Amino acid sequence: MQEAGSAPRPFLNTEFNETSPAVSPDGRFIADSSDESGRPEVYVRPWPGPGTRYQVSTAGGTGALWSKDGRTLYYAEWDVMMEVGIATTPAFQAAQTVKLFSGKFGWARPGNSDVTADRTRFVMIEMLRGAEAPDLRVVTNWLAEIRTKLP
Repeated sequence: MQEAGSAPRPFLNTEFNETSPAVSPDGRFIADSSDESGRPEVYVRPWPGPGTRYQVSTAGGTGALWSKDGRTLYYAEWDVMMEVGIATTPAFQAAQTVKLFSGKFGWARPGNSDVTADRTRFVMIEMLRGAEAPDLRVVTNWLAEIRTKLP
């Protein structure tokens, strides 16, 4: 944790891509995705650390999402939504992963999915099949361009 008035410091600082962090509801663990193994996998570690890092996914994984009670972790294994039971007391333990459903959803992006408190429904963005992604245009020095168009 960062004390008031102290300089920010990184939680993780590795040569790998660590993405999509999700803090457990009790604030004791953080789940994220890392490509350290050569493909993205979901890991859980104590927050704010230090402590043992646990690999939760077994065949790739991104977009970790905790249930509201912290007893279940969901993640995307490519186009499949996976579920794994989690116990955090007396120590961290992950159960066998279970396939829930598959589809083209945007769940691997933070904030693109959520699960109801009773864990019976998901809210997520469905990716349109066959639709092309819109162009992304980045304009640099845009203020200077606007000034040239003003009288």
